[in-house]
Amino acid sequence: MLTTPGQTHGASTSTSTSSSTSSSTSSLTSSATASTSSSVSNIVSAATTSPLASTPTSVGTGTNMTSAMTTSPSTSTGWHRTVILFERPTSPGENLFIRGGLDRQHHPDCSNVVSDTNPCVIPIKDRLVGTHQHYDGYNAWRVNDNFLDWDGAEANQGRYNGMMAQGTPAVWTTNDGGHPGHSEFNTYGPHYWLVDMDMDCAKTDNGWFEVKAVLNGQWEQNIHSQICQGADTNSRPPYETINHWALCGKLNIFHVNQDSCEVKDVQ
Repeated sequence: MLTTPGQTHGASTSTSTSSSTSSSTSSLTSSATASTSSSVSNIVSAATTSPLASTPTSVGTGTNMTSAMTTSPSTSTGWHRTVILFERPTSPGENLFIRGGLDRQHHPDCSNVVSDTNPCVIPIKDRLVGTHQHYDGYNAWRVNDNFLDWDGAEANQGRYNGMMAQGTPAVWTTNDGGHPGHSEFNTYGPHYWLVDMDMDCAKTDNGWFEVKAVLNGQWEQNIHSQICQGADTNSRPPYETINHWALCGKLNIFHVNQDSCEVKDVQ
């Protein structure tokens, strides 16, 4: 695995790991079709290292803040279903979580406390997306995952086979309708990691929030934020960031370690 240099993000700095990719879909998806209960760990498993490190010192320099509007305007009030897809080819035994919220540097009233009193964390409710053993890890880790935040596992957050979560869990999906990991939101192919949640949009920054992937306990590398394809250009991100900008109440599609992104309405 290739370790990238330390980075700045909404809560801390760390390193990122670019995992080796599989040569075929079957090597990644075999766990979902196997008959043994241990197969789910080939799709989601606990991170081996903690990405937590020091306080950030700077923000990124986002570019290319233009895109054609194809989705309805974003929402900044009430609870709304919010979906995130992170594309990242992975090997059996790897896992992906997300962390995010609002940048502490731009919101000085924020703290490290993960609670409703912290304006940089966003209340969420992870949705049940499947009951097949493919989802065992996801379903275990989403228990008591009450906030999108920068600080990893929450107090009393569920464990899978004794392993702690590294944030809000994602689950491996594919567009193959015959696979247990199929998702209606994934129209692209294998290796798209899904987070499906209800989010309190009132705690976002006018509908916007930041998000970053954590793969095997390591942050993804910094990116140059931009307005995603399909986003409403009348509602621009509040500031530039080295993280991904996402919209509450939308389907947000990202690629780990890449700037490109897409936004769609949640159907």
